[in-house]
Amino acid sequence: MHQQLLPIALPPVHHETLGSYLARLADANRLKPSTLPALLSEARHLQRDGDHTRHWHPHAIDDLAALTGRPATTLLHALPALREHPNPPQAITETTEHRIRPACRDCMAARGIHGLVIQRAAHHDHVCLRHRRWLPAGDQYRLDALPEVMRANIRHRRLARRADAPYTGQPVHLAAQHKIRE
Repeated sequence: MHQQLLPIALPPVHHETLGSYLARLADANRLKPSTLPALLSEARHLQRDGDHTRHWHPHAIDDLAALTGRPATTLLHALPALREHPNPPQAITETTEHRIRPACRDCMAARGIHGLVIQRAAHHDHVCLRHRRWLPAGDQYRLDALPEVMRANIRHRRLARRADAPYTGQPVHLAAQHKIRE
C-alpha cells in the first residue's frame, strides 16, 4: 500500500507507546483517532496507552515510515512495540521489563510537545531527575521538598546500571512499594 506523507509528521519520543504516537499524529493532522490505526492494522482504534502490533499488517512499519517521512530504523529505535512486530525490518532486542506511564510534562514542553505523551519505562523509573518530578502521579508532583527521594532514586538507578545481568529488581521494588502502602 502506497502511503502519502502526512502534512505534519511529528517525530516520536524515545520509548513512546504506539497509541500515544498515533494519537499525537492524528491530533496534529486533525484526523479521527481511528484513522491511522485503521491504515496500519485491522483494528479500528488503539488506546493512547496501547502498545502492541498484534493486528498490524506485514508492511505496517514501512507504511508508518512513509506516512511520517522517517526511516523505519528511527521508528524502531523510538517505538519499542515496533520491535515486537512479526515482520520488523531490523532486529533490535530489549530485555528490560517495563511499565507504561506519562512522560515528564516539563521535558515534553521543552521539546515543544504540549499534549500527553505515554512512554514505556523501567519499573523503578518514577522520577524525572532534570525537573525533579514524581511521574506516576497525575499531577507529577515536585520533589524539591523531598531530597531523600531524589537521592534514593539516583542511587537506585546507579545500582540498576551496575548490574551485570539485565536488571531484575522489579520484584524487590514492587515489594518495597507494597510495604510502604501497608
